[in-house]
Amino acid sequence: MSSGMATSDFDLRETADLIKDRIAIEEVIGRRVQLKRSGSGLTGLCPFHAEKTPSFHVRPDHGHFKCFGCQKGGDVFTFLMEIDGLEFMEALRILADEAGVALPTFGEQRSGKQEHHEEAKEALSLARRFYHEELLSQGGAPARAYLTERGVTDETTALFGLGWAPRTHSWLQDRLQKQGISPEGMVVAGLAKRHDGGGPLRAHFFDRLMFPVADR
Repeated sequence: MSSGMATSDFDLRETADLIKDRIAIEEVIGRRVQLKRSGSGLTGLCPFHAEKTPSFHVRPDHGHFKCFGCQKGGDVFTFLMEIDGLEFMEALRILADEAGVALPTFGEQRSGKQEHHEEAKEALSLARRFYHEELLSQGGAPARAYLTERGVTDETTALFGLGWAPRTHSWLQDRLQKQGISPEGMVVAGLAKRHDGGGPLRAHFFDRLMFPVADR
């Protein structure tokens, strides 16, 4: 390890490499893109731009993808970040969970997250309720119309607890704060974030339909 590399960076690099060893990139991409074998790789229509002729290539032996149309490319983490709009740590947690790889802990940073773990669980439960109620409200009418257009019934919406996150960045934070949830609890829950570790708290999800996941 070079003298200029932080221990946490080194740990994350080792963890990322272990995850890539356990998860085949073509399996992850294959859930979003219909891939066909082409020589030593696979090809498909790029999910990042409209095209009729496949220019999206996956190289399982190298663990990389590349689109020769829009020039997007990278590893399995890059794909998940690009396709779902995630930050690296979010993609790392998702793939680590799938691969059965434990993420490294970093002293005070980890203990702080443990301290707010129960609060974060409560925040997620409340957020699910708030999002669902908003979908059923007058403000959620356009989202309900979209679901109807896509063939999603009211019964399905209720069964899976679908919700609507309004465009306002402080909408959820204001409601959670009234329920006694601290900003730290919201951040640990992944419901809010501060850019570059500082600045005002902003909603992580806004102006979108919400599909809650109740079980890993």
